Amino acid sequence: KIESRFSKVDFGQLAKAAGGDSGYGRGKLSGTLKIRGKAIRTARDLDGRFLGALEDAQAFRLPVLNDLISFANTANLNATADFDFNTIDLRLSNGVVSTPGIVLRSDRSEVFVRGRAYLDQRLDLDVAMQTGNLSPDFGLQGLVQSPLASLAVPGASVVSRSLEFLSNRVLYAHVGGTVRSPHFQIRTDRLLQD
Repeated sequence: KIESRFSKVDFGQLAKAAGGDSGYGRGKLSGTLKIRGKAIRTARDLDGRFLGALEDAQAFRLPVLNDLISFANTANLNATADFDFNTIDLRLSNGVVSTPGIVLRSDRSEVFVRGRAYLDQRLDLDVAMQTGNLSPDFGLQGLVQSPLASLAVPGASVVSRSLEFLSNRVLYAHVGGTVRSPHFQIRTDRLLQD
């Protein structure tokens, strides 16, 4: 049985030491890791739990989440945006890592992930992503309200109304496939409920 508590460990260095990619970005990881097992021959013989938080992380540099940017096609998200994972609850049992829910928050969006990832890299995850405010910062709203808007920029009002409609929406998706090749599918049943 192993139990370890740590505070503000450099996530990029930890990922590299664990055999991952140092390009996963930065962040400070804190929490408690518990692992136990009997007659351990493979990782399937282990049970464990990690409960903690990750601050100032570049979440969209992580596997699967980096593909979410392209899938969501949201211009206000980028790989270097800072996120806080306020609560990370991961459980390992019989070769499956599961989570009842991980919440990532930034000043422009919020992502909720729950489900399972298998040690053979298969995924069975549900994702909800709030797009945040997509209104541009360059004063398009002021231009649209101008009486000259229809002459100067005929499409400005259409763009502004489209951005307003898409702002603060929630995208629901199921993620299957593998860590290296995730497959995203829009959950239209959830969209219709909203």
